[in-house]
Amino acid sequence: MKRLPAGESSFLKIREGDQLYVDKTKQLYELLNFGDYHFLSRPRRFGKSLTVSALRALFEGKKDLFEGLWICDKWDWEKKHPVLSLSFNGLDYKNQPLELALAKELDIQARALGQDLNGSTSKEKFKELILHLGQSAPVAVLIDEYDKPINDFLHDYQQSDANRDILGNFFGVLKDNDVVDHLRFVFITSVSKFSKVTLFSELNNLTDLTHHPKFGTLVGITQEELERDFAEHIEHLAAEMDISRDELLAKIKHWYNGYTWDGRNFVYNPFSLLHLFGNGRFRNYWFTSGSTSWLVRKFREVRVDIASFEDFVVGELFFDKFEVKNLDPAVLLYQTGYLTIKDIRGGEIPRYRIMEFKVGKTAQAMQQIKDQGYHEKYLNKGKEITLLGVGFDPELRNIGDWKEERA
Repeated sequence: MKRLPAGESSFLKIREGDQLYVDKTKQLYELLNFGDYHFLSRPRRFGKSLTVSALRALFEGKKDLFEGLWICDKWDWEKKHPVLSLSFNGLDYKNQPLELALAKELDIQARALGQDLNGSTSKEKFKELILHLGQSAPVAVLIDEYDKPINDFLHDYQQSDANRDILGNFFGVLKDNDVVDHLRFVFITSVSKFSKVTLFSELNNLTDLTHHPKFGTLVGITQEELERDFAEHIEHLAAEMDISRDELLAKIKHWYNGYTWDGRNFVYNPFSLLHLFGNGRFRNYWFTSGSTSWLVRKFREVRVDIASFEDFVVGELFFDKFEVKNLDPAVLLYQTGYLTIKDIRGGEIPRYRIMEFKVGKTAQAMQQIKDQGYHEKYLNKGKEITLLGVGFDPELRNIGDWKEERA
């Protein structure tokens, strides 16, 4: 049996160590031929960092790492591209300002190339490094978990807003005319997708792959991949548990299968599967692997009945509505991986209902809808649009009142 790469997100280490790798290179090939600027949001521990690592190895032309994989005889290994890769998970922005942490990281990467950066700000250094790398060939820019400096300060609105603005300014470099000419590919990942965040206003050419059916299995493990790549581990665990292969597969599906972002492609969480086969026991591995203290803090602000989210019906707007100061509990749980899509129902939409929850007065919730223009994208669809502002009473810890208006 191949060794399991539990906790490992380095493509190089997995392949050089002959560890188990679920071949996602066909999806990577399709991604690289789909466009040049991409964004992907997925919960933690779903394989985003491994995807970024594999993309880096492809652009750097490390053919030996891809021997035996789908893409090996289809990729042009003669064409190599410099890579600028930033993982926000590794930045020390808690003990120093984010701006300084970014500037230091870029200086470290530049020095590794024998280059000294002259820029005084992280934005200037970012641009300078891209232009330097782009002298030999167009650059691949790979950004992992860009939103972490925002998520880590959801309890501190002032700091999260400050970090959001720094990131917006920083990423604005990627659409500068003189920089665009030096770019081959841009791929940005995150856990959450903040509406109105400056990343999307600055980079309006980003293709959001989050709910795109073509990339529903880019990360996560499908049923086919489970049965093919974990075959020996399945047989071994079934024998250990003294049950049949089919019984084990049914139990695995009951415990871990069910994540979907398009209502069609369902995947297993890789972290849970790797620990199941590694430990030989069924446990809530993914849930217990992360700190939920910040989530608990947010839910203390508003009384939430988790059971009410079962078979919770939402509209398209739900998936783009994630704001630091006015977090919808359902959106928060969905984007962080505690809720998933059950199915997507087609058909004609008779009307649109735009709802905003806010701690405080109903008028504030209604004004939030209007100020942010949540309803504007539906104005030309010829359908009835209802705005619903809901106010939570902090003393009652429940819904106080609500206000309804026609758009």
